[in-house]
Amino acid sequence: MAEEPTDVRSPAVNFPPPLLFVIAIASGWAVEKKIPVPLSSLTSISTPPIVNWVLIIAGQSLMVWGLVTFRLARTAVYPNQPATELVATGPYRFSRNPMYVGLTIMTAGVGLLADNIWILMLLPVALTVISSFVIQREETYLQHEFGAAYKDYQKRVRRWI
Repeated sequence: MAEEPTDVRSPAVNFPPPLLFVIAIASGWAVEKKIPVPLSSLTSISTPPIVNWVLIIAGQSLMVWGLVTFRLARTAVYPNQPATELVATGPYRFSRNPMYVGLTIMTAGVGLLADNIWILMLLPVALTVISSFVIQREETYLQHEFGAAYKDYQKRVRRWI
């Protein structure tokens, strides 16, 4: 279980969360070089490259939409800074974490496009770390900062999708 943030003025996440997805992709490529196991060698089902590119672009678009929505609300994007507003518009009407959903979709698209099973296998690890060490801290902070408004938002909008 993630430890409670000690600084209630921010979620106190002191690393950029997208870095976890970058690490999953880079680690997947590194493992593939040492232990090559192409995804296509394990299954006869494959996705056409265009589908993989659509996943990458859709994930990136969702992430950018989330970022733009935060910027328009003039609130912190980085989870080591205080939030000035509870954002429940744009993609935040459908998911409390659209940027992480976008990064997940994008990472899956990269893994499929690269025919790299290791990236796909490391994606759940990145998601577990995000959930335990980032989202839990963000939610604790937002509950402290916005109280009943955040509780109501949690009831209306799912964490992921």
